[in-house]
Amino acid sequence: MFQCTENDLLQAFSPFGPIQEYKLPQKDGHCSGFAFVQYRRFPDAYKALKSMNATTLLNRTIALDWAVPKDQYMTSVMESKAKEKIADSATDNNVVVEKPEKRLDRGKKSKDAQQTEYVAKKAGNADDETLSQRKRRTMKNNSFPQQSQHASDMTRDFDQLSSSSEGSVSQTKPPEVPRRTGDDPGIREGRTLFVRNLPFETTDEEFGEYFSRFGPLKYAVTCKYPNTDHSKGTGFVQFLNKDSVEKCLQAANTSEGTGIYIKSQLISVCHAVSRDQATKIVRERGDEKHKPKDKRNLHLFKAGLISQNEATASDMSKHDISLRMKIQRTNKEKIKNLHIFVSPTRICVHNLPLGLSDVQLRKLCFAAVSERSCRITECRIMRDMTMLNKDKIGKSRGFAFVTFTDHEHAMKCLKQLNNNPETFSYEKRPIIEFSLENKAALNLKQRRLEHSRAYTVKARKLKEKEK
Repeated sequence: MFQCTENDLLQAFSPFGPIQEYKLPQKDGHCSGFAFVQYRRFPDAYKALKSMNATTLLNRTIALDWAVPKDQYMTSVMESKAKEKIADSATDNNVVVEKPEKRLDRGKKSKDAQQTEYVAKKAGNADDETLSQRKRRTMKNNSFPQQSQHASDMTRDFDQLSSSSEGSVSQTKPPEVPRRTGDDPGIREGRTLFVRNLPFETTDEEFGEYFSRFGPLKYAVTCKYPNTDHSKGTGFVQFLNKDSVEKCLQAANTSEGTGIYIKSQLISVCHAVSRDQATKIVRERGDEKHKPKDKRNLHLFKAGLISQNEATASDMSKHDISLRMKIQRTNKEKIKNLHIFVSPTRICVHNLPLGLSDVQLRKLCFAAVSERSCRITECRIMRDMTMLNKDKIGKSRGFAFVTFTDHEHAMKCLKQLNNNPETFSYEKRPIIEFSLENKAALNLKQRRLEHSRAYTVKARKLKEKEK
């Protein structure tokens, strides 16, 4: 890290998102061994911390953590130094803190036993190190250099940084993302605005840059869907003073009817309310159309997902873990397409044995649901038809699609078979998820089917006329 340059720093951390500011403090013309990177968005910073921590940069292992203000860091340094001084003074005076039980046991000893221990202690080897020396050596080995000998150097390095981004590596909580709650002083004081009809391609930077013309901002964020990261077309803006809010509302609700345009699109601006107030307003209206509708069934997107931190993943094989991670990455890219939706009745079964047949898989699904009303309209293992066996059956590609007539049966089958070691084997378990479907492709398929049916009917009529 001491040989790191600004280009190396940007090359390592820029892939995670746009960087707002970075600092590489130097001492005597050389890198001090630490740096600060500030991202524009909190999710990008969180992703960088999780991905880069304990990795290698320029043949040196680096450690990442959330930065804290300079005064908070200096307070922690001074507290640690004060504790170290107290410990040193205690060891120099041979002050040993004992547990109450030990003090009681020592009080119960006879005077002869105490005298024997005293004589034995005096007769000890003079070359042995004393208790004070042993404790001082132990504390020296366990102390952190950032909090002792390099504290003054770190202080001088902090003075070179701006007060807004000063900080140090410390075990602190990450900065909180602003949330629309009833306790938000910005909403209570009328400094927060809610913006509608935003262009979907508007970024947070463009959003904040446009509204900063009315006054200084605390934050400006666009609302996005959590699974796809697509914009909802709405956002929140919080100003530092109410005068800026009045200017913005006056420009948006002008009597001339011009309003505020972003990328040639007229937007709507109003005062933001808390989540509880918004829910209350919708209930009072009794308007069902204001309730959010999950038309793409995104609530089923993570059904069957098992993360590495869960207890069920502790005994999972490395092959299954890597395959699950690969499927998750692929699905995250697919779901970004607005034409993709999650089918509530069709499941996709991965990690199948190559010798499994369609009939055997159908029996497994029926046994997992164990209900007479269960109906399966499709059970098809995907095969490579370029590699046929002696029975003219293609080689299995390791996954299949199963379609149920009822969503409850599909969900029950998923819960029973997903990651079940008793289904195939302990090392190779089923990986089941709800299938991702392309609405545009399905519509095209339906049109082709209707066209084919119409052509068949027309051909029959022509044959009847010829007869």
